[in-house]
Amino acid sequence: MPSLTATNGNASSGQSNEKFLQRWLDQELEVMLICLVGRVALAEELAVLKQLDEFVSKGHTPPGGKNGYSRISSMSPNARMARIASLENMLSISSNSLVAMASQLSEAEERQRAFTGRGRWNQLRTMVDANNLLQYIFSAAADARFYFCPEFG
Repeated sequence: MPSLTATNGNASSGQSNEKFLQRWLDQELEVMLICLVGRVALAEELAVLKQLDEFVSKGHTPPGGKNGYSRISSMSPNARMARIASLENMLSISSNSLVAMASQLSEAEERQRAFTGRGRWNQLRTMVDANNLLQYIFSAAADARFYFCPEFG
């Protein structure tokens, strides 16, 4: 990605600002993806357990294969119900935690704005800065998608 440089070839303060914003975006994206990947794994396990429970309650034999049934089909009904309750609780806690984290991030941004007189986004001084950062975030999001979700590759 092109960086911001002064006309004499020396790095400008804009390049330092750009790197600061890139690091911030990298951290935000990493936290978001880790949270989402964890939630997806919990939700998938919950769906498999509920589907298995439905098969068993109807008197059917669950299908075999790599869909997760073979590992959990050996669970007792009580263990399966306890795991379902536990996963539902974890997903609920996760949702509440994400809401709380978003609120805390917003409050931290407000504190930073009060302290420095401007927020992170106000550090974008030119359209070139905004364009470079936008290109960077699209690239980082694509890289993260392929890393965390290889099935989309």
